Amino acid sequence: MDIQDFVKEYQSKTEEDLLRLELVSEQLTPEAIAALRDELARRQINGTDRLSAFRKQEAQRQTEQARDPGRLFSVYSIGRSRFGKARPGMSTIRKRGWNGLRRQFSSYSSISR
Repeated sequence: MDIQDFVKEYQSKTEEDLLRLELVSEQLTPEAIAALRDELARRQINGTDRLSAFRKQEAQRQTEQARDPGRLFSVYSIGRSRFGKARPGMSTIRKRGWNGLRRQFSSYSSISR
């Protein structure tokens, strides 16, 4: 990519997006870093105080997100685990036999039609 492409891309990003990119700037190409730093300077958000404060906020956000289990109960899940109708495995088929499974799942086929 040309440096002008990076300039156009960074102009459309939010301040938060630009600060996140600055946190991982060692992974960017030299052209991308130059365009990023120019955009940060243009928006006057290039101070080290602002970047260190954002770094702390981002670390706190990631910690909170890691601790959050999501909604505890919903119609199809408990926490972040989803469940629903599953196809029976061979062990289930062996235990119940085909006729037992047909009786169990026959009510579902009438609902979905």
